[in-house]
Amino acid sequence: MSTFMGFAVVDLEPGTDPQALFDGLAAAVQEPPLSKRVSPVAVWLADNDRVSLFATWGNAWLAEALAAAAEAGRVRRMIIGLDHDEYGAEHLILARTPAGLRRLQHVYVYPEGDRDSEGEPSLLDVPAADGAEVLDDGTVDGPVAWAAVADAYAVPIDRVAATGPYAAVAHEELGVVFTPLEPWWRAVGAEYPIGETPPTHELFG
Repeated sequence: MSTFMGFAVVDLEPGTDPQALFDGLAAAVQEPPLSKRVSPVAVWLADNDRVSLFATWGNAWLAEALAAAAEAGRVRRMIIGLDHDEYGAEHLILARTPAGLRRLQHVYVYPEGDRDSEGEPSLLDVPAADGAEVLDDGTVDGPVAWAAVADAYAVPIDRVAATGPYAAVAHEELGVVFTPLEPWWRAVGAEYPIGETPPTHELFG
């Protein structure tokens, strides 16, 4: 079964109307290449300015659209999961700072852990957080990244740092929906969007 998909949990600035994010996403997918990749998005709204999203085939466009919509949508922080099926998976955490959108953490889970595979990280044009280590493939990880994530989500840094060794073995979980990315999400208190609760909205259906 194919697992090409994208999902995200987006935290907006307090009191932000989520329609601002929806409008930003709509604007982002008006032009190629995203207009040729966009697919229906299931949306769940929470009472705490949190928006969860899921899109089959969203691995090809959702991260780019969310990055483009971050300013207009008044995004505070977001965690994004991209499942590229046989090409691996991606974990990203981004936050909006006074200097603009920044990648706080970005891990590409390569098939069999092989960086020479056909997998290619997304959002390499979004700068890394100040001082964070940028790896050879353009992804972002390490102690400074963990500290930035812990600060953004107000969680203990030990919880985030504990995911560090997992990056080397995450490829062993590829092929199972969400499982390769679960430890990073659990560390910041984010949940996989699809569960027993039906979506509250659908975009681009």
